[in-house]
Amino acid sequence: MRIFQAEAEEHRAHFESQGWVHMPGGCSEEFLGHLVALARHEARTLELAGHRGSKDQFRYIPPPDVALRDELFGFVSALSGVAAESLTLSECHLNVYDDDAPEEPPPHKDRYASQFTVGISVDVPSESSLVLYPYDHRELNRFFTSAQLRESLDPDELPEVVLQGSEEVEIHDRPGDVVVFPGSSMWHHRRHSANPVFLYLKCNDFDCDPLQEDDDTALRRKQTESLVVGDDPDLDGVTPVLSRRLEWTAPLAGRDWNERYFAKLWESSPFPLSEVDYRIVRAIDGRTEWGKIAAALGHDHHVLDLRLLRLARRGAVDLLPAPGLGV
Repeated sequence: MRIFQAEAEEHRAHFESQGWVHMPGGCSEEFLGHLVALARHEARTLELAGHRGSKDQFRYIPPPDVALRDELFGFVSALSGVAAESLTLSECHLNVYDDDAPEEPPPHKDRYASQFTVGISVDVPSESSLVLYPYDHRELNRFFTSAQLRESLDPDELPEVVLQGSEEVEIHDRPGDVVVFPGSSMWHHRRHSANPVFLYLKCNDFDCDPLQEDDDTALRRKQTESLVVGDDPDLDGVTPVLSRRLEWTAPLAGRDWNERYFAKLWESSPFPLSEVDYRIVRAIDGRTEWGKIAAALGHDHHVLDLRLLRLARRGAVDLLPAPGLGV
């Protein structure tokens, strides 16, 4: 079953010049029918991925005849020029809005991992519309949630304040339409947001998957765990990559003003790093084998091996058997 019937290449010029694109009828009729049936009869049986403001989000697991990742990545690649093999799925959610959702909710930006937000309209009341703000205040949301961004802003920095007078693009989408935009850097909201249903597919080309919704994320972790078994595993040829759940690493100063290093994974408490740990994390580029990284760090190789193993066991780093981002 195909997801898209729109030809992404035909919309690339518009996407590149405007930063967004609306493809009426861009979803295949068969896939839309599947989503409509799912929303009407089975949505509430899906795994709840959270309640966000005025909507429930359910994790969408495609049926076996839908090659979701391959088709999505090819579609986004043809539209944006980003290499399909570099993309990581970061969200795959069926969004079901409440019947008392507000008529004019404040604009928001999607989480950091939502470099490309692909929305498929499933059920849309006639008065409902998607509102984008493509031309102003395009700073990237570097937080792992929309709420964290909002909480970080001063009152005069909130979108309902700074976007006053900004040009908006209002898209009156209908069932089967496809909209693509950079969700983490473009303010947007759903006007008259009661009762619509959408499938949102989000991805990025920087290897970030905090919700662990890309199948390769779990495979990578399982592979890492198999490589770190024992006290002295063989790290020759291993390529370290940052965990897809790694939110940040940083030196932090407490009230005594002494700096200490920490790392934080999504939905986990920060844990301490040594200075050597921090140097290792900063040196990882996802392409270079561990032997070359260790040599460049100029430290005792055995000590570096032990520190890398700790980082891997704590989940801050994954270990791949060959260069590259793939599993």
